Amino acid sequence: MEHKDLSKIYTFISLLGEGGFGQVWKVKIKDSDDIRAVKLIKKLEYGVPKEKQYKSVLAEIKALKKLNNTRNSQFYIIKFYQFFVGINGPNEKPRPRGLNFGGPKTRGYYVIEMEYFEGMDLYQYVINMKEKGLSYAFNLSELCILVVHLIKAIDFIHKQKLAHRDIKPPNVMVRKGKVVMVDFGLACVFEECIGESGTPSYQGPEIKKCKGDRLCKIDWSKGDIYALGKTLQFLVMNSEGSTDIINELLWNMTDFDPKSRPSASEALKVMSSKDACARSAMTGYMPSPFEDLPTQITEKIGADNLDDTLDTNIKRSIFGSK
Repeated sequence: MEHKDLSKIYTFISLLGEGGFGQVWKVKIKDSDDIRAVKLIKKLEYGVPKEKQYKSVLAEIKALKKLNNTRNSQFYIIKFYQFFVGINGPNEKPRPRGLNFGGPKTRGYYVIEMEYFEGMDLYQYVINMKEKGLSYAFNLSELCILVVHLIKAIDFIHKQKLAHRDIKPPNVMVRKGKVVMVDFGLACVFEECIGESGTPSYQGPEIKKCKGDRLCKIDWSKGDIYALGKTLQFLVMNSEGSTDIINELLWNMTDFDPKSRPSASEALKVMSSKDACARSAMTGYMPSPFEDLPTQITEKIGADNLDDTLDTNIKRSIFGSK
């Protein structure tokens, strides 16, 4: 694969996030007015290929391509533009093409170019509301809309026979009133999904039993539902109230028995038939304040330090190592 010079393609504007796997930057494409977000994942470390990062890159590219080629993807999935291998990243002294490339000092990157948009992830939004001294982040109407659109997003992904495998508040963005899922580095096709994955606080008990077993068989469609239930629980905890149907749904989604958990499609049917608040949210867009969220993108690379957020007050940073 050709190695492109990043310094000739992009003007790096600001760092949006970073973690153990790399960085996400807001960039401007040179000789145009187009703004993008690029994820840079180091290709080599001390001359040794980072196998885990490489597999994560391939998984994300495969998932984003499949989902972006599906009708209505713009409502639920971040837009993917291109993937390539690059050199001369931000804050690096440019090096001639080919100089020691492949050697132990190489600074090469897997580059995923994606849509840049203004918004905030759900975790950050709750943090901001708490810092402002508010007792809750969402009113009941906002909660219903969030719940409905988040379930719709997961239903969309699952209908493409894909599992996200890392559903949690930092990986949920709100854009123009719609929920958008990000960070598909752990995604896989249903029949190819094996082994433990995801963030501990959002893992179902059947997944935790597979710890360390890369060949463990898991129904990841149900694993996603458990994580979705925990994510919705996070929203309810930070809302002014909830409804009986939403509370029942959270209970069923986080059932210890994967077979007892509803699919996303089944959850939507329950919401639309039994919950008046949810019915009004089925076709609605996210109301204020979500239309004017501060500029921030959350393709979080390595955010797994949320172990205590579901049962205690939020007090940890979202960045860490996967």
